[in-house]
Amino acid sequence: MTTYIAYVDEFGHDGPFISRHHELHNDSPVFGLAGFVLPVNNVRRFSTYFFELKKNIFKAKIEKSGRPAAKWEMKGIDHFRPSKIMQPEVRANFTAPLNTLIHTLDGHVFYAGSEKNHLKKQVTPTNLYTHALKETIKLLDNFCTQKNAKLLLCADHHNNKKAMIEACVIEMFGFSNRANLLEPMFHADSHLYQTVQFADWIAAIVGKCQAFSTRPAEYKNYQPFHRYFDDRLAHAAIGADIKPV
Repeated sequence: MTTYIAYVDEFGHDGPFISRHHELHNDSPVFGLAGFVLPVNNVRRFSTYFFELKKNIFKAKIEKSGRPAAKWEMKGIDHFRPSKIMQPEVRANFTAPLNTLIHTLDGHVFYAGSEKNHLKKQVTPTNLYTHALKETIKLLDNFCTQKNAKLLLCADHHNNKKAMIEACVIEMFGFSNRANLLEPMFHADSHLYQTVQFADWIAAIVGKCQAFSTRPAEYKNYQPFHRYFDDRLAHAAIGADIKPV
């Protein structure tokens, strides 16, 4: 029986949203979790691949930082900016590891979350995260049922990780009984985990694609992300679930 590990990070923003031009609530119309899942036997291969790719792409930045490459991180939100995404080499920095993940290492993408309704300002960050986590576990559990596989879940460090773990336990042993999940989710410091860093890259791209899909008139500068990545991500995904909340 195969065991998969899912690596998860946040996309969008967990605060209220009214419009991109609102004085306060202007960050993102969506919030959710995105990442990838792959068999445990392929984790080291992908981690090594991504590490070597990162060292090659960001060689000068890493050397300038004075830190070991194994502890150096480039956040997806900083690298995949609207001003840079029209450059083919920047897009290739994402599509190359994505293709390796899918076509070589039997990996898959997933994302789930919420389109925020500005009339429901009482929705809290914890509620948004808990909803996204439950939907993510549901997607992954269904995937593992089809594969006759088990699952581990790894997320980037979160300030409210206790609530996240509790929500995970409820999904495992409560009414939903997600029996394929072996343990509640564990958290990792992303600068030490190459896998979590790529989950961050996926989340950065998904967040921009979903913001454009939700509010295209307000996020016109995100249109290239939709053009270049939306279909590619959808075809690579085991499931995608973005619901109004």
